Amino acid sequence: IPILKRLAAGGSQARGELGLLLAVRFLQDAFRQGAARVGLPVWRGRCIHLILAVDPYETSFDGLRKALRLQTSEQRPDLLVFSIRMPQAEEKIRIKVTPVEVKFRQGQMPGADMRDALTQASNLGVLLNELWVKALPSNLWTVRSSALLGQMLELAFRIYADPTVHGNPAEAWTRVQETVISAVLNQKAEITLSAKGRLLVFD
Repeated sequence: IPILKRLAAGGSQARGELGLLLAVRFLQDAFRQGAARVGLPVWRGRCIHLILAVDPYETSFDGLRKALRLQTSEQRPDLLVFSIRMPQAEEKIRIKVTPVEVKFRQGQMPGADMRDALTQASNLGVLLNELWVKALPSNLWTVRSSALLGQMLELAFRIYADPTVHGNPAEAWTRVQETVISAVLNQKAEITLSAKGRLLVFD
């Protein structure tokens, strides 16, 4: 997730990318051989955890925010965590979405700054609640919001597709990916949201 070009640039950009690296290692250190993999397991039992960067969807989120006429700013967090629970019997697939803002500081971060930073996560939470949890104005909006979530999950599943990351056969991962994406696109998944989000601060 961290971008090497920004790390090499130095200054605040490099600190921001270093913060992302620390956050991903802290939450889910699954991409290094021999990593402890503490925190959120990629795939354990019926539960799957995927982490996705928010920046590539900046334009989409901004356009949707304006179209829905939400009184929120363009501020957004750094990461989204998707917690997916696969169904048993007649259950629906359950997907919980948590916005996560990440900060890296050279010294201790004041409480007021932490509250402002957490607002970035909750700001996106307002939009995601409108898109994926509440009833939308029309069927066209429902299709559009489901397509966005499906696109994001499709990318996340591809990022994690290496069997050394999720620890299962590639065929099993593909089947789960197809099942989840199909449920989302057909509005058969149960979506919940941690609307206030979370904040990770490193100093």
